[in-house]
Amino acid sequence: MAIGNGNDTDIIMEDVDVADYISDDSSFYGTPSHRASLEATTTIPEPSQWWKTHETSIPRLAALARTAEPPNPTPSTPLYNPYESDRSARQTSETVDEFLGRLPPATTQLADVGPWLWIANLHEPRRPLEDDVAGFKEAGGAVLESWKERRAEIEKTMRGKSQAAISRAITKEKKGVEEALLKLAAEKGCTTGKNLSDQWMLFPTPSLLASTWSHVAHATAASALGVSGKVATFEPGADRADDRATRLVCVYTRDFRDVDDVRRVLRKLVELEVVGTRWGVFYKTDAWTHLGITSSNEYGFKASMYSSKEILGGK
Repeated sequence: MAIGNGNDTDIIMEDVDVADYISDDSSFYGTPSHRASLEATTTIPEPSQWWKTHETSIPRLAALARTAEPPNPTPSTPLYNPYESDRSARQTSETVDEFLGRLPPATTQLADVGPWLWIANLHEPRRPLEDDVAGFKEAGGAVLESWKERRAEIEKTMRGKSQAAISRAITKEKKGVEEALLKLAAEKGCTTGKNLSDQWMLFPTPSLLASTWSHVAHATAASALGVSGKVATFEPGADRADDRATRLVCVYTRDFRDVDDVRRVLRKLVELEVVGTRWGVFYKTDAWTHLGITSSNEYGFKASMYSSKEILGGK
């Protein structure tokens, strides 16, 4: 083949088979070891493996968005107000401030709405509707009568011993009786039934009543305390005008057996400054009230289950 170069002479080129020069064995592709090195670094992974490393890329996210099913919305827990339609309690349609304005504890009278004003934590699950208070009173009363007989027997058997020794013997057995009664209360639904029974008791003076109840009401509604709260209404003749008088405020917890929750609620009350660390408040279960176990009961039991000093580690 002749190719003109613009001069008088032509360059004569032979037809050449380039396959002889550029082939799989040609050095054009590099030496065998160099080719092996390149092939090792450019191995294409399986598609599924590749996608696993690219799930945060914009194209991948767009592809997922086009093919993914729309997520199901998380169902919200319905609000539950056990005091709905009770005019002495906060209604679901009311804000806390509207409730406090409608029923201020300092002036709302017992004759108008009854002995208590109530507020519920609307986010608490519905409590069981069944409890057996009557059955607890009957069975618990029998336990207490047996304890009275047993205590008299201990005192008779240990006659002549020191009073300290007799007290130790009585205290040891009394603890077992208390545990049996609390277990019975739980079995009869007296701790988690419809009738709330386990509470911290606050006794604010008249000058602190409004602020204490406001703190308790707002914190209960915000799920920061327990299941509900109540405050005693005003009873003319029973309330004195001086600052020494007190009014009962109760803060109910879920279950007296849940000591961690009992402690959590108490710590929140301290944080709200409605309970101080230098003066004590007490925790009571109405199981004791059902059985007539008051501060001066004949069975030798404490009327309260816990004190704030005990729960917070103080003595």
